[in-house]
Amino acid sequence: MSTRKIMNILALCIVLFALFTVVSAQAADGNLVLNKPVTTSFAAAGNPGSNAVDNSASTHWRVGVTEGEIWLIVDLGRPMPFDSYKLEVYGYPYMRGYKFQYSDDGENWSDAMEKIGEVLRDEAGSFPPVTARYVRYEALRNDIKTSAVGLRNFELYYHGEPVLGQPAVPMTPKQSVLMNGEQVQQADFFAPAIQNVQDLSADKIYPQGRIFPFGGYSGVALRDKANYFTLHGPVYGDANHTMLANAEAADMYAIYTVGIPINFLEATGGPATDLTPEQIAAEIKRQVTAVVDNNNLAWWYVMPEELRPWRSEEMQYLDIVTRTIRENDPQGRPIWMYDPGHRTYTNLSLTAQYLDILGKGMYTNYSGQLEHRIWVRWTLEQQLQALELKGRPGAIPIGVPEMFQEPSPQDVEKIPSWVRHDVYLALVCGAKGIVVFSLGQRSGFSQSSWQAYYDAYAQTALELNGERQLGQVFLFGEPRHDLQLTITSGEKIVSPRQKTGVIDDIIPYDSVSMANIAYGTDRYLFLVNSSEEPVEVLIEGFPEETFYVRDAFTGDPLPSFSAAVTLTLPGLGVKGFQLTQGYANIMAPQHGTTLVQPQIPVEISTPGLSLRTVQVSLDGAIIYEGTALPANLVLQTAELAIGNHQLVVVVTDDHERTYTSRASFDVEHLRITYPEQARGTALKGVTVFTLHPGVAPTDIQSADIHLVSIVNGERQTVHQLYSGISLPSVLEVDTTQFTDGAYELEINLSLKSRLVTSYVQRLVIDNWDTLEDPLLPPTTSAWFGNTDQLKAFDRSEGWEFTGATPELFYGDTERMRRRAATDEYVIWRLPGLQRFEFTFYIQTAKPEQQITISVSADGTYWSDTLFTLQEVEHDDRGWSKVLVEGIVPSDVLAEYIRLTLSGDGVYHNELGNVFLVGRK
Repeated sequence: MSTRKIMNILALCIVLFALFTVVSAQAADGNLVLNKPVTTSFAAAGNPGSNAVDNSASTHWRVGVTEGEIWLIVDLGRPMPFDSYKLEVYGYPYMRGYKFQYSDDGENWSDAMEKIGEVLRDEAGSFPPVTARYVRYEALRNDIKTSAVGLRNFELYYHGEPVLGQPAVPMTPKQSVLMNGEQVQQADFFAPAIQNVQDLSADKIYPQGRIFPFGGYSGVALRDKANYFTLHGPVYGDANHTMLANAEAADMYAIYTVGIPINFLEATGGPATDLTPEQIAAEIKRQVTAVVDNNNLAWWYVMPEELRPWRSEEMQYLDIVTRTIRENDPQGRPIWMYDPGHRTYTNLSLTAQYLDILGKGMYTNYSGQLEHRIWVRWTLEQQLQALELKGRPGAIPIGVPEMFQEPSPQDVEKIPSWVRHDVYLALVCGAKGIVVFSLGQRSGFSQSSWQAYYDAYAQTALELNGERQLGQVFLFGEPRHDLQLTITSGEKIVSPRQKTGVIDDIIPYDSVSMANIAYGTDRYLFLVNSSEEPVEVLIEGFPEETFYVRDAFTGDPLPSFSAAVTLTLPGLGVKGFQLTQGYANIMAPQHGTTLVQPQIPVEISTPGLSLRTVQVSLDGAIIYEGTALPANLVLQTAELAIGNHQLVVVVTDDHERTYTSRASFDVEHLRITYPEQARGTALKGVTVFTLHPGVAPTDIQSADIHLVSIVNGERQTVHQLYSGISLPSVLEVDTTQFTDGAYELEINLSLKSRLVTSYVQRLVIDNWDTLEDPLLPPTTSAWFGNTDQLKAFDRSEGWEFTGATPELFYGDTERMRRRAATDEYVIWRLPGLQRFEFTFYIQTAKPEQQITISVSADGTYWSDTLFTLQEVEHDDRGWSKVLVEGIVPSDVLAEYIRLTLSGDGVYHNELGNVFLVGRK
């Protein structure tokens, strides 16, 4: 034998030994069913049999309430030996056992093992080795037929003697993933997702277009549009007549109601049930054709709601209505009817066969599931399962969360976490839109709670339809199954509340639900904790090469993940992550900020990207193009109008992939601060305004500052405070020079860039207290006797009230006078007294000789003060109307004022009114 032949034989032996060693090692440790093809007796929508063999704790195969056998068959591809298994059982409390069978052809089966008895969540066992291509697992349900069963995870192994020549088992999840039905290397973790949106319009609502549906019953179109809602309605009653016009005015789409208030309950009121099908169809056609050409109409909504599947006349009505709509709507817009929250998939499937949108109430609190919010997941599963049973092609489920019930006082602060949990759990579980019930102001629902709910829903709408566009991820992203989630601490299993609605038994769910979605070249990971307590999870399967992590909701950079990462979610917490090999990010100006400085440099980072082209645009106009990031790109705020602006960066890398970053920011040319601003108080005395220009002094051409009085909401007197070619840094205003009331501080800037900007600040001046005493006489009653109405602090005894002959006193019917020629006084009290005004009616030639006015700080020590007399009216009957006025000297502290009348002669000069002004 030649040396060459000997060497070849040795080499072959080495290869065979190596192959035997590799196969032996992999067969001993490898999971034979990992990502292999699966068939099942039945699977709930969104929970296919493939979930049982994807080695992911966040997915499962589930069979709902059904009769007959419950089985799962795995095709190993070719005959292979196996002798042991591991199971993570879904719905284990409702099982009495399980068994394994094997087959060479998938039709004729032999038993491998059977277990009868208590089934645990985690099961493992072995049986005598068998060799077969197919393995069959059968779940043996107990007598309780109201709960789902299935598998969270199924692993099959061979631990016996290695068999030379058998194929190597699949790689572990960290080495390979299942994508589009094929094994691919982990290097393809960021392989582009398949997005089937080419036939959908970019400016229509899903499912006819790409816009994510987010709406609310009984909303206000203009308000909701400003908060990133994309759907207006449905609405009830007469509001339906104007809702399309309101939607058009707000540039929104609408859910339009059609139907007849048929009296299915045979009670009084409403049309009877004996309408013929032709009459029903004619009325529905009339309603549809009246609005069918309105392009703001996105979805049809059928009334009455909650039609009952077990009532044949109601299903006949639903059939007539939906067929008539489709026959008369050439645009084929989808149809929805609200189903009540307690319905299971069996009843939902009977209405789903007529509808394009399936949305039933998932009112967690209202349904008695306040502390069992996993109810949302159960709700979505019922809808998905119903659509799988009898749904129309292309029909979609939506989430219908609540906003109508007043929470207990201790729960009000939980509203934001309730909303966030319910919306994102619905989306993670497959919802393709959100319609809130309801945005109306309902009786018994406080304004504070309404606002808390609305703000929380508006925040999720912003995330889904704003700059982050997460709605597109949930609509068009591609689900992946290459990550494994393990709950390592905290509550692991949660369930809807028993004995509530149709939930009679425990339905176990993982406390943390996960959506692992590829979108474009990025990966999105959403986690929702349905436990009220914090939960820690371990997520494994991330690639080892460098990648970047951002907060999916804000875009903020986060610390990188390793191949495995541990995360803690607070009670009812929601987390979202965007994983990417590279991205473009506008670091300055920051999104959501307000620019108040003359120059802002544009700073852009592109971690992980090799650049081919860079384009920067501002409000749609390109301000930079190049092959590298701009080095000295600066925004001049004097050249930007005040208000909102949009900066967009579009980067193309060497692989011709495009990355976009957006920043929305506001520009202010001026900001004003003053001490009272922080306290929110009215202005008193001298107020110092500090002016902070958002432009350079050299950018200003002229400045004018005015204070404008506001009376009954209208601008009145304009007081000029400053005019010049520059803007003062400090403005002092003595507010005591102005009467109390509302004002607008108005600053007009003319810039050399030809922009003119106005700043208006509403102010309230409140320097003075007043006391006016009309000198009303005492009142008399049988119960209380005489009650003094005089506002005086004190008075002497020689006064009397009179209202006689008012025609002599210019119509004044309430006056005071001395009874006799004695010295008499009256004292009034007003802190900070500054000025006074007494109205007298006199006949004497020199009344000032009879009048003395004194002031005091404490009511004990008095000092006389000067005053003036001014005759304001005089007639031929001898009485003159005179104002006695005076100002308290600035160096005198006065809280009390005393009026004294003295002297003989005509002692009945009469006092008609008192008006005092004091400094606050």
